[in-house]
Amino acid sequence: MRSADLDRLGALKQGEPRLLTGAMAPLPPPAERDVFAVRLSALGVAAYTPGSNEKLTRDDVRRFQAAGIAVWATLANEAAELRRLAALGVDGIITDEPELLIDVLRRR
Repeated sequence: MRSADLDRLGALKQGEPRLLTGAMAPLPPPAERDVFAVRLSALGVAAYTPGSNEKLTRDDVRRFQAAGIAVWATLANEAAELRRLAALGVDGIITDEPELLIDVLRRR
């Protein structure tokens, strides 16, 4: 399940610990990202997808991964963006262009 309603995600996880939950929400301002990662981790969220990839950095990806949260980029359909996201170390990329993604990854 993906939801920006973090309290609901936490309640779902508490009610059924076997659920894998993911949050899809805007990336908070830089000063709030550590707190956000800690909150997601405390709620048992397994994956995070920012609403937009443009502000996502390698430090952000490492921050979430260090908190035990996989980072999935979304809406990436251009080769340059796919290369940038792969270089950031995201755990997954949601795309409408899987063949292009495969080509980009093979050329790395």
